[in-house]
Amino acid sequence: MKILALSLRYPPYVKGGFELTTRDTIESLRARGHDVCVLAARGKDFAGVEGVEPRLLPDLDGVDPQEQSFHGTNRERFRLHFFRWKNYRETLAVLGARDPDAVLWFNLSHASLAPLAAARRRGVPTLGFVADPWPQCHWLREWRRQAEGGEPSGWRYALVKASWRRLRRWVGLGPFFASSEFMKGSLAADGVPVETMDVAYLGLPPEMRRACADLAPPERSADEALHVVCISHLWRGKGQHVLVDAMAQLRARGVPARASLAGGGIPAYVERLEAAIADGGLADVVKLLGPLDRDAIAELLASAHLLVMPSLWDEPFGMTTLEGLAHGLPVVASDAGASPELVEPESDGLVVPAGDAGALADAIGRFAGDETWRRECGRRGRERVLRDFHHERFVDRIEARLRELVPSSDGRPSSASSG
Repeated sequence: MKILALSLRYPPYVKGGFELTTRDTIESLRARGHDVCVLAARGKDFAGVEGVEPRLLPDLDGVDPQEQSFHGTNRERFRLHFFRWKNYRETLAVLGARDPDAVLWFNLSHASLAPLAAARRRGVPTLGFVADPWPQCHWLREWRRQAEGGEPSGWRYALVKASWRRLRRWVGLGPFFASSEFMKGSLAADGVPVETMDVAYLGLPPEMRRACADLAPPERSADEALHVVCISHLWRGKGQHVLVDAMAQLRARGVPARASLAGGGIPAYVERLEAAIADGGLADVVKLLGPLDRDAIAELLASAHLLVMPSLWDEPFGMTTLEGLAHGLPVVASDAGASPELVEPESDGLVVPAGDAGALADAIGRFAGDETWRRECGRRGRERVLRDFHHERFVDRIEARLRELVPSSDGRPSSASSG
């Protein structure tokens, strides 16, 4: 089958685990004999990367699209979220040149709905995977967060919201998989037809599964501080400042614990974290490690005793949570989004209210005070993740659905999907 995959970011442009999952899925499809081309954003680092057409905007070597989404003009936000004519024309051109049997789209956040509209124009069946709430429009979600309490009022917000939903209906998301039951429910509440959605949990990539299969849960000596790790892009929605506050409370209680925060991030938020660490006198117990490659992350997890995911935003899944569990680490996660679907409280971790530094400190303190229980939680979590979360099962779901959309004997699509 000839497949055109749509993903704004793609390795080597990696912001988190989603881009790596996208790559792993595409490589698995190629290994199964499918001809897959990736249509991605422009970026000089794509030079020489086989099978990638870097033609969409915004340019990944320019201003960070997330920064533009937060601080750009309304015109730029419209192009990021609603419709960018350049992306429409570029997608049409690639569809004409490649003549795919189907389009497999991943998160189109900041690419706008234009690539999907182009696929509809060409009559090519589409299948998607939604791993964050971009179909609800990040622009509108940020607008709501900035409003002081409740649903924001005003004709401008109402007009933009109505326009977004109308455009979304006109383009049609078509059939797609949501990353969690939470994500599916959230999209349904926003008016996305339930019948277009199914849930497909991501799984551990094969190399990670092999690396973790024989690992023993990390042990902690009696006089060793509990090593807490948090691996995520540094921005307010991920809640790293809540973890810093919790670490300050643990120090005040005399609980021996230290934290390593890995990941690049938004400069203003990184400065906020640095100031909180300095002002709290926490430089000896909280370290900002910056962005790490996959080998360095594996080494960090191997040295840790507990993974913390203190998100404030609604996590649509949580690949890092799976990775921590696979390394034999219990997980303390907030109750925002899908994290409760991945952590079994009191069995392999704990779930705490999002934004509650005191509750987070209490949870970390429990693991610091009971090493036997901590190790048992780590063992159970690793067994469950290795048993239940397989990457190839996820790819099976994608491939089977694509075959349903391209049923004709000659491999050509029989009709365009609708949604």
